[in-house]
Amino acid sequence: AAGVMLMIFRNFQIGDMIVVSGRTGIVSKITLLSTRIDTFQNVRISIPNKDMFGSIVENYSRNPMRRADVEVQTATSSDLRLVRDTLEGVTQKYAYLAEKYMAPRKRKRIGSVASDSSRPGGAVREFLSATSSSSGLTGASGDTAVSKAVSLPTVQMQDIKTYGYVWEIRVFVPTAMWEKYRCELVEDIAVSLKANGIKVVGDVIESSGLAIAC
Repeated sequence: AAGVMLMIFRNFQIGDMIVVSGRTGIVSKITLLSTRIDTFQNVRISIPNKDMFGSIVENYSRNPMRRADVEVQTATSSDLRLVRDTLEGVTQKYAYLAEKYMAPRKRKRIGSVASDSSRPGGAVREFLSATSSSSGLTGASGDTAVSKAVSLPTVQMQDIKTYGYVWEIRVFVPTAMWEKYRCELVEDIAVSLKANGIKVVGDVIESSGLAIAC
């Protein structure tokens, strides 16, 4: 029964990258009895459909764009304006990815939300599906407004710690190349911070020889 229900109501298909029961992989086959996924270690796993049907399944392939988040903790001695300018300079290199995705949807725009537009790259644009239900949040295909929302890159200061400031960089990239773009983003951030003489907490720990729990 679970296999039949899964075949009817499943939110994934062959080729999708999913996470279920702590396992991550690409769906390779779906039968009445089990679902098979290939992990990134090239291991095939068969999961009984009764377990699949009763588990939370995360589908990373459902939407064409996915957000890559990178957290950076800079030293308290850093110039905050220089840090922001440096991080925003890096993220703007990736802005074209979101812009390219959003452009064809401008004609179908039925709502928008702005967030602190005074900051460079801080404007949030939400482009929803042209068809909505009475609630305005669900389209005819069952897509939610959230699944259609893609924003331009943002840089936010999230917290103030004893030894530094916590920043979060958010960039939307194509789902199929999420890992590639996120790795490039991390490296670009590290290189730019170093080039501008901005220290992260790790630099402070290294230079002081202290073991600090951040």
